[in-house]
Amino acid sequence: MDQATHEAAAQEKFIDEAIRAAVLVALVDGIISQLEIETLQDIAAGLLGREVERDEIGRLCSIAGQNKIEACNYVLTVSKRWNQPQRVQALQAMFLAATAEGKPSDVKIKTLAKMQKLLDLTDREYEQAIEATLREV
Repeated sequence: MDQATHEAAAQEKFIDEAIRAAVLVALVDGIISQLEIETLQDIAAGLLGREVERDEIGRLCSIAGQNKIEACNYVLTVSKRWNQPQRVQALQAMFLAATAEGKPSDVKIKTLAKMQKLLDLTDREYEQAIEATLREV
């Protein structure tokens, strides 16, 4: 595999993982609304550059529920191979998922706070990522 093919495959894997992470954050309170599903589709298409069908989001939710996959555990595992820009982009996707319905629940706020440490982001990097996300919305 040449370098360009390897990088493209790694980027596609990251996008899949970032979508899953955003879905898991949306699910931390145990439910997922129609607005959250639509927001996840918008996040995938706009921020991550990949269209995601409603059925795929449903499948990811089912897998997460059946296997009791938690957002923090998932991100801890997959983020080890992410570079710094990918960590920021994934955080932005998770933030948008958590705030899809306006003010996030306490469990979503706590989950986002844990993501800062899991993604090894400084306070400044974390704040800048959230501020950049808010400016783009």
